[in-house]
Amino acid sequence: MGWTFKPTIVPTNNLVKDWRKLVKLECKKKTHFECVFPFLYVYPKITEEYVLTGWGADGYFGVSKKAQMRYGSKKGNKKYKEYFKKNPKNIKTFNEARDIYFLPDNSAGLKWHNKVVEMYNKKHITPYLHSTVKDYFYQFNWKELNIPEQKHHIRTVFPELTKFLKIRQHTNLHLGAGIDKLFETLLDNKKINFNGRKRMMDVSRDWYKKENTKPTNVLFTAFHFVINFIRGHQ
Repeated sequence: MGWTFKPTIVPTNNLVKDWRKLVKLECKKKTHFECVFPFLYVYPKITEEYVLTGWGADGYFGVSKKAQMRYGSKKGNKKYKEYFKKNPKNIKTFNEARDIYFLPDNSAGLKWHNKVVEMYNKKHITPYLHSTVKDYFYQFNWKELNIPEQKHHIRTVFPELTKFLKIRQHTNLHLGAGIDKLFETLLDNKKINFNGRKRMMDVSRDWYKKENTKPTNVLFTAFHFVINFIRGHQ
């Protein structure tokens, strides 16, 4: 396409310091930590003010294992409905599931990614999140979007992608890059894994709770209760 590719080397020997940086960015879930991590090194290398990404594109296609199971086949959809037969409110249509994906606190961790964007005074442009794009993709069901091949609408519109030879099936950024395995090494760090957890999912929650839960000042609360009680009986 005429763009110069500039690779960014993401070091793996600063993991503890980087973890603490991610904590300050209020990362909450395991995926937040893992997906934001590489961009701590990417954004300092960007000289342009505007950063264009394809953020949110995957949400329209339902490429997660859960989405493929629930909406990719009649058999899978039947099992999904049977599983939640006693709680039908948990059964979501494909569009309802996509709406959940694009909620502000979901959307592939956009909220946390944008914290890094702001750190480096950039402007994040996300055309896939525009309402016209949403309207276009929401007119199709799962099969129409992924058969005969995954994301075939994109492949058809951009035939030049064939120049890159075989295009792989969808892979999550952090999993494909092995970031999840890298972060698992922190399980052996007692300062990071201070509760002796077996999963980074739990370590992530521990840190979010630790940094965002303020202890209640019992004396202060009791004092105000007494004052308000006296005022109410004067």
